[in-house]
Formats: sequence, C-alpha cells, structure tokens
Amino acid sequence: MILSIVFRYIFKKLLGSFLVVAPIVSIMAWIAVSMKYVSFIVSDDISALTFFRLISFILPDIAGTVFSICLLISSIIVLHKMQVDNELVTLITLGKSATSILRPLLAFAMCISCSIFFLQTKISPHSYRHFFDIQEKIKNQVSASIIKPGIFNVLGDSVVYIGKKRGTTIGNVFISYVPAEEKANVNIITAKSGTYSIQGENLFIILENGCRQELDRNNLIISTLNFDSFAYDVTPFFYRFKLAQTSERNYTQDELLSLADGTKDLRWRRIYIAEYFSRLTTPCIPVVTAMFVAFFMIRPRGRNNKKSDIIKSFFGGIIGQITISTLIQASTKNNNIIIFNYIVIFSVIFFTFYLLSRGRAV
Repeated sequence: MILSIVFRYIFKKLLGSFLVVAPIVSIMAWIAVSMKYVSFIVSDDISALTFFRLISFILPDIAGTVFSICLLISSIIVLHKMQVDNELVTLITLGKSATSILRPLLAFAMCISCSIFFLQTKISPHSYRHFFDIQEKIKNQVSASIIKPGIFNVLGDSVVYIGKKRGTTIGNVFISYVPAEEKANVNIITAKSGTYSIQGENLFIILENGCRQELDRNNLIISTLNFDSFAYDVTPFFYRFKLAQTSERNYTQDELLSLADGTKDLRWRRIYIAEYFSRLTTPCIPVVTAMFVAFFMIRPRGRNNKKSDIIKSFFGGIIGQITISTLIQASTKNNNIIIFNYIVIFSVIFFTFYLLSRGRAV
C-alpha cells in the first residue's frame, strides 16, 4: 500500500508540473519556429488568420520535440521540491530504495515517450501534409502578384513581360520560353490582352488575340500560330513554390519503408531510412532524460548540494538529448550510425539502474 501511495503521489506531482511547463515551452518553441515563415507571409500579404491556420499544423512536430525538455524541467522542479522538503529522506526512512523512487519518474517518462511516438508516427505526417497543402494554396493565390508589370519577369526557363495590369486583367503580353534541354523547341508568345486564372493548384495566363512562334532547333524552322485564346501554365516555373514536395516528413512509417525500397537514389534511401528510425528513437529521449535526473537528484542519504544537483541534472539531460539528436541527424548520411543511438540509450538506462541499485547515487 505504501508503494502504491508513494508512486501515485510522485506521479501526480510530475503530471501537475508537466501540465504547467509543457504549454509554456511549446508555445515559445512554436513562436520561434513560426518566425521563419513571417517574411513569406508579410511579403505575400497573407491575412493573420491564414497565417495562424498554416503554422498550426507544425504544432504536433514541435510538441514531440519539446516534450523531452518539458519533462526535464518538470522533473527537476518536483525532485528539487522533494529535496527541500526532505521528502526523499522521509521515503528512505520508510524503507524506500532509490530505484523504487525512480519508478514513478520512469513510468511518467514512458508515458511521455508514448505520446511522442504517437505524435511522430501518426499525427505529424498527416499534419505536415495539411501544412504543405495550405502552403501551396497560399502560394498559388499570391503567385499572380509576383509577375510585375513593366519589367521582364524571369520564371525558370520563361521570361514574361506584361505591359499593363489591372486586377487579374493584363495587356501587351510577351512570353519567351527557352528550355534548357537541347531537343526542346524555343517558343515566343505575344498577345494583346489576357487574364489570370487559378485552376486547382495551377496558375494559368489566359491569352487572347495573339500568336505563338516556335523554333525547331533541328530544322531551324519557325512555325507561327495565330490564336483567339491560349492558356499558358506558369506554375511549374515557380521553383520556390515546389521546394517542399520531396520532404520526408509528410510520409507515414509504411510509406517511408516503401519509398526506401523503391528508390534508386541512395541519398534519398538513406534519408527515408533515417527518418523512419528517428521516429522510433526520438521517443526514447524522455527516458534517457529521466535517468540523468534520477542519477543526480535522487539522493536520499547525506547532506547534498541541491543547487549543484539542479545544474548537473539540467546539463546532463540537455547533453543526453543533444547527443541522441546529433546521432539522429548524422544517420541521414550514414545509416550505420542508427545502431549507436540505441547503444547510447540502453547504456544510459542500464548504468543508471545499476548505480542507483548499488547506492552510488544516494
């Protein structure tokens, strides 16, 4: 009964502290990550509502990252309070061992790990897909404003000149398409008037009363075609709008394995495999963090330097998280490093249990 009461007591204190710390740290991290999208939003004149709708979909990935830091902070707060109130000494007097005091902390860390695992493998991929979809729609909505009248706009392999523009109506249009491929033909399109048209995710310039000239590079023959209406798709030439399409973050675990097996590009194969295992490794970080905190702060006997315990626990937990995160990043270049992640994780857990059971940390 004593074990059950103590377990629930420590677990509830950890949960209460975590519920206070997690929203604060998550919001701070969310704001910091959102800053890199502000310039895009300001330059493209997007409403605040659309901006917040866009960045709301990065919250699951941020939460999965900062939960380990939140656990570190909340566990230090709880154990330090128990040190100051001599609760740890009281528990030892009642016959509790260091490892038994560790159990509620470890159980809480495993709950956080399960939450991160669920966010990383189930929520984040779908959330990122929504993020990229909304981003594409926003870019298509504002892409029409990127082509400025009175200047030559370079869009990939195309050069677009618009003499005048009012709303979605344009006039005196000149388009030159010079493809990089040697076998492709050169096109020059001129038109007196036209309009912008967004169809799905594509942006078209609908030209009226114009002509299209095509140069065949092989035969050096110029073909001329007069038209009443001609739709020119300029979406593929907005390179900066297509950067996120090959991101590995918006794939599920099963899709990552399928892509890794199907791709012939060794670089992307390494990336897919590294992303797959990083989602399995990242949830282990809270457990490693709990081990560092337990090692430095569960000291039920003797008079200890409590401030030093806090510093050691914090920096020990941070170093552990940085080490694992660095190995995860390095695994994208060499998948053989993945195994070292698990070696580090299980070594920290094993030695902490061993030292606590031997009384080295008490």
